[in-house]
Amino acid sequence: MPYPFSYQKDLASLRQNFASYSKIYSTIFNKLFIKAAVIQTISVIVIFQLVNSIGSIFHLGSFIKSFFSIKGIFTSLIINIPLFVLLSLKFKYKNVKQDIKPNLLLQILSIFSREKIVFLLLYILSCLVTVFCYLKVKNNKLVNSPFVYPEGPFSTPQVNETFFFVILFGIINGFYYGIKQTLKSLNTLKFPVIERTCFFALKSKLPIIFKNGIKYSFNTTIGTILFYYITGDRIYNCINKFFGLIVKLINRSLGRIDLFQFRFFIHLFLGAALAYMLLELNNYIFQVLLTQPIYISLDDCNPARCLISGLCEEKSPLIKYYAFLELFRIVKYNKPYRELFINDIDSKPNAWSVMSNECIKKIKELSEKLTKHMKENEKKEKSAPQIKKDTPKVKKSILKEIIEFLSPLPENHHMTKPTNNNILQATGHTVEVPNVLLGNELLRNRNSSNTFSSIMASNKNEAIKKQTQSLQPVQPIETEIKYFSTLCAKIKSFLLRFKLGRILLTNSFERQLDIILNDITLEILAIQILGNLVVASLTEDKYGIIQRDIQQILECLLQCLLDAETFIKNPPVALSVDEIINYNKNMPAKLDIIISTLQSTIYQIVIKFYDSLDNFSFSNKYLQKLQKFIDFKE
Repeated sequence: MPYPFSYQKDLASLRQNFASYSKIYSTIFNKLFIKAAVIQTISVIVIFQLVNSIGSIFHLGSFIKSFFSIKGIFTSLIINIPLFVLLSLKFKYKNVKQDIKPNLLLQILSIFSREKIVFLLLYILSCLVTVFCYLKVKNNKLVNSPFVYPEGPFSTPQVNETFFFVILFGIINGFYYGIKQTLKSLNTLKFPVIERTCFFALKSKLPIIFKNGIKYSFNTTIGTILFYYITGDRIYNCINKFFGLIVKLINRSLGRIDLFQFRFFIHLFLGAALAYMLLELNNYIFQVLLTQPIYISLDDCNPARCLISGLCEEKSPLIKYYAFLELFRIVKYNKPYRELFINDIDSKPNAWSVMSNECIKKIKELSEKLTKHMKENEKKEKSAPQIKKDTPKVKKSILKEIIEFLSPLPENHHMTKPTNNNILQATGHTVEVPNVLLGNELLRNRNSSNTFSSIMASNKNEAIKKQTQSLQPVQPIETEIKYFSTLCAKIKSFLLRFKLGRILLTNSFERQLDIILNDITLEILAIQILGNLVVASLTEDKYGIIQRDIQQILECLLQCLLDAETFIKNPPVALSVDEIINYNKNMPAKLDIIISTLQSTIYQIVIKFYDSLDNFSFSNKYLQKLQKFIDFKE
């Protein structure tokens, strides 16, 4: 969707003052939050009423009556309260970089961080409220109270097993969705490849929302039934003992309470599906609204300076993303503003130099991340000490290490002062100092005011302190830490023998790739911005500002492409035979996107400046790679 061409400004506007990109965004952000809250409230009412009237869908009159019932609308507003709190927290803790841990076990355990625990509690609360409210609307009296009175309203109560089963069901649903969110980093903003308006973006997500709701609900419903069938008696006894401390209760009869009914589980399944649909809708509203392209700099009197303030933003990565996305759209679709940025020569530094520097910085960061593991391996090989082959290290069993650890430490023989003060003990040899030197006060105090002698004396004192510190006994804490790390290594090596241990503890290639390319959207935008500006400069660069930097830009792009190809040949993680076969057949999507973007951008520049490439002097490193693009063989 291109920018409107109604914005007509001249070069003189660049000399005027400008507003900060982040300050303009803060005002727009408040409007986005209100818009998200309104869309969510209306969607919750519509989806809840649709699921509530699903039984009367073939009778038009009863369907319309149930759809517009006041009770259903009021219940849906109650359901919307935890979802509204969840949406506001997502807007507060918005993040654009994926938080991927080195292995699956750490990724699962990351759910217990403070921020993830808050989200997990809100997921559980939302599922509980949704399931209870849906069962209430369906007039299910089994969930009205935690106690039932089988012998009359004033008799001894009995624990309502159905009520606590629904609570357990809601907790399992919320925890399941929280694990899904953590493993897939669903709270991370992901800018889409294809840009759509807000209405069509949300409309396209509706089938996914209904599909995920039914799939997740089926999994949790079947899982909870099987879990409760095995452990139901123990759970009931624990609840009965807990409430038995407060009130006198009737013990349950031997037979099951009327719990496993087909009609009840259908309602339970629909309630869980409704809870998942609303949580998915909440997530997609957050994703769609905060990843829509926002026009910020065009409303400012100095759009170039305003946009540059967003490109150079370091505190908020989201502001940086918006600035790069807006610059890409200007460069791609808006010719008047593109010419305005290219031909900015009055301001210092000019717009092109700052924009190109920020883009080149992101591309160089990508190159460094792709080759970082190779440089680290080279450093380790150089710094690793040479091991003698004559003295191989004897492997010790775990039991022997435990015995050695528990055995008392050897006694340290402290050095005692010599009885004769005139004896020096520096290297283990005793040397007696002549009494003439010790008794001569003039010789001893002659250099007391000399700075050199004072420095030497201080150095001697420091050497003595270091020597005494080295003679102190080793702290047991260091031994415990060393033993603990050895024990952890042994446990890890034992767990890696099993398939589940390898899945949980192994750093897979896909996971390592996600860690390295956690900023891929910004890097692709930087590549495309540079390529489009260079291509447009052939006809729009009046002063030749960009054309002086074409060689530097081509070298930067070629270096990044070479680093990506080197990364493919030398992955950071050792691959198994099956992974190598799969890796050779199908390249990972993120690597494929980076390489194809670099290749297409270089081809655009080469085709546009095909006749002028002889004027540049490239080194052999880049010339061989560039020649493949010139010959159209890449």
